[in-house]
Amino acid sequence: MVSWRGSVEEKRAPDQEEGQRTLTPGNKGAWPEVQARLNRLLRGWSAYFSYGSLATAHQAVDRHVFDRVLAFLRRRHKTPGRGVRRFSDQIYGNPGVLVLNRVRKVSPTCAL
Repeated sequence: MVSWRGSVEEKRAPDQEEGQRTLTPGNKGAWPEVQARLNRLLRGWSAYFSYGSLATAHQAVDRHVFDRVLAFLRRRHKTPGRGVRRFSDQIYGNPGVLVLNRVRKVSPTCAL
């Protein structure tokens, strides 16, 4: 029998830790790396919850992601105010943060 003597923090999966650290103040990665990690998480979330009516859920997630990314960039660059004009091109530019409402919805290819 194998027992675990570590703390709860040590038991977490690496993916959970990566997802939790993406937009935190301690993240010192370059913006393209942070953006790529965030896009991976959003694509995974979108694929996992791809059944049913998605428009309102995607709008809510897009709004929340925009607010969190804006706060992250504002903290990182220490700018006063909300920062919408300054950072909106970085958030939604090319390449930008994935917007779930623009993700092409593909129906399953197999028939029951």
